[in-house]
Amino acid sequence: MPDRYPALAPGDPRETDVAARLVVSTVFSQFRNAWVILGQVVGTELDDVVRVHAFAATLDEVRAFGSEERAEPVEVLGREGVLVTSLDLSPRLLWQDGPVTMVVTADDPVGFLARAGVMPVSARIGSDGWPVLEIGDLPPGHRVVAGPQPFVNGSVGARLAVPEVPGSDDEIVVVVSRNDSFVEEFNMPVPVDPGELRPVDIGGLEGWAGAPNGAAIVVWKVSDATWASVLRAEDVDTALAFARSLRFVDRSTWTARYDVPDRFGPARPIGAETSAGGT
Repeated sequence: MPDRYPALAPGDPRETDVAARLVVSTVFSQFRNAWVILGQVVGTELDDVVRVHAFAATLDEVRAFGSEERAEPVEVLGREGVLVTSLDLSPRLLWQDGPVTMVVTADDPVGFLARAGVMPVSARIGSDGWPVLEIGDLPPGHRVVAGPQPFVNGSVGARLAVPEVPGSDDEIVVVVSRNDSFVEEFNMPVPVDPGELRPVDIGGLEGWAGAPNGAAIVVWKVSDATWASVLRAEDVDTALAFARSLRFVDRSTWTARYDVPDRFGPARPIGAETSAGGT
């Protein structure tokens, strides 16, 4: 990015004419959890998307932090659970499995598990106290779309808005996160049709692109712990071209290439980490 939008040092007179806006936030979750996204690729589109979370908390604790318009007891594959529906959100099926509460979010979570015939995702608590997801037999045609991976408390997410063309008021937004940028896109209201997403290649990495509700988006995993997404482009082709123009490098490569002062000092390592750069 500095090739097109140079970073400015403190006190630089050009600070009053900023070409790009960067917002950095720290993300926390009330409970330790892990997630995975399942789905089918039918033709060129993603279909029957299912999001599975495992929380290191009781069923009552998880329900207390979610909105519920209606809740009814259900039994699926010999397990007693609760089917929760909320205004404008996809239905959620919750059940307690020892120290873990499982949450399946889909258009029809009960039907998905019934078609599977067995519980396709199980969870246990790892030695670090975080849930670990294990994937078993999936329903015919289904595959793992994203994950499984843990939600990382205290991780930093960056949101960078840049003009589509230097000097333009039309912006493209790039979001980089060590957590669930991908999950966020499936945590939106029901009118979003995940079938509008299709698999794409981003520099040799699998990504997903489309325009749910008319808004172009590209999402892809850039490392074992980092997700990126491109939003608010004029159309999907523009978002794809922008995503393919980005290059992700480690801190030492960034430092060697750009003479940009580090305002915050060395970062405390928290596992695999990348920094954004490129043209």
